[in-house]
Amino acid sequence: MGDEKKVLHMRKFDGGNRSPAEFFRQQVYANTKCSMCGGPPAMRIRFLAPVDEFQRREPEIYAALVLKMGGGDPSFPTTYGKMIHVESVFACDQCKQGARRAAAHKPDWVLCEFEEMGLEEKHPLIIQVAR
Repeated sequence: MGDEKKVLHMRKFDGGNRSPAEFFRQQVYANTKCSMCGGPPAMRIRFLAPVDEFQRREPEIYAALVLKMGGGDPSFPTTYGKMIHVESVFACDQCKQGARRAAAHKPDWVLCEFEEMGLEEKHPLIIQVAR
């Protein structure tokens, strides 16, 4: 009797179909795939650049962004000043370590914002900014 193993299941909601983290991933990362392998994404890396630095280094691309915005300002305010969203990269559970390593080789004037959530309830949403 004492040798029986107790089976533990992750608590699920939505009728037992998915965990809260799986629901979060489906809602936030809807219609996206891992940038490396094409699997379901588990994290997003956003690359942000300061407006003045981006204008100085990439004037043609900045002009194209202004035209794409209908002549408006493509920047948005952050705690680090006005930024431009340069790129977003999505990574699945298997590829996210490689994506983190690749993001470490960014230019020094670009900020990286890491957004991820683990598959268990004890892993909350994590957003980090790397300089």
